[in-house]
Amino acid sequence: MPTRFRVLRLDEVDGYADEGKPRWHMIRTMLGIESFGSNAWRATEAGQEIIGEHDELGEGVGGHAELYLVLGGRATFTIDDERIAAPAGSLVYVQDPSPRFARNAQGDPDLEAIRGDDRFPAAPL
Repeated sequence: MPTRFRVLRLDEVDGYADEGKPRWHMIRTMLGIESFGSNAWRATEAGQEIIGEHDELGEGVGGHAELYLVLGGRATFTIDDERIAAPAGSLVYVQDPSPRFARNAQGDPDLEAIRGDDRFPAAPL
């Protein structure tokens, strides 16, 4: 019988961090989600870049929109060279392929951000 739902804490989602990089949690893979992308990053050092600079125009990226949710700490997003303050609880939606990145604000070491995107076709309900 298929499981109707799962409840997990972010700490329970598989992830890893390379030296000097944020911890990456693979939510979509862990839950078997096929209709949208979902990952989380957790800072491992103060002042760290959490979401690497990217746009959605390069080879193999698909030009999808992205939604970020700041779970804890404070982030500073830069989108098209515009700086946006995003404290815990903020939603940042980037609809077009603008260059973007995010780092934990003012050395705040506990930034947690989740990204969802619309790159996958919707699965039937």
